[in-house]
Amino acid sequence: MEILYELVAIAFCVVLINCEEPKMLFYGMQPCSESTTKDAIEVTHEWTQGLFSGTITLPAGLDDTITYKADVYKSGGDSWKLLTHITGPVCAILNGPLKGIWAKIAEASGVSPDCPIPGGSYALKDFSISAEEAEVPALKGKFKVVAEVLKDNQPLLCRELLIQSSNYKEGL
Repeated sequence: MEILYELVAIAFCVVLINCEEPKMLFYGMQPCSESTTKDAIEVTHEWTQGLFSGTITLPAGLDDTITYKADVYKSGGDSWKLLTHITGPVCAILNGPLKGIWAKIAEASGVSPDCPIPGGSYALKDFSISAEEAEVPALKGKFKVVAEVLKDNQPLLCRELLIQSSNYKEGL
């Protein structure tokens, strides 16, 4: 079960972090391809020279009623192979496996590191964090994470994250 949490941590690492060698390189984030609903949580982001800047707008905040579903895939050549499916309360993962990452994000954005998190807009500007600070391992390969945030089983946000280790070679 620990490896499952590490893979989710890696997904968050590459979205917001400039990881150390071997690097886990973020090479894409987009709305989920199969999602037909408009996101209730707004996210804008950009990368400049390895630094992350972005804003997230939480209309109703985050509390123990907000959950997530995440499917983690690894590239198997011309297809994606499901490694794991995990679910749970967002606050539990922020205060558990993602605690190192979340503490740095919360500090940089002025958010309390403790759930619940009140509604509002939160921004990061030119943000980076090392893999060591985030307590996240770097794995070899090419990964896709499809993550959905829900309230009462209704989607609030869905994103596909594409990740690749810097030492990954196609076909290996």
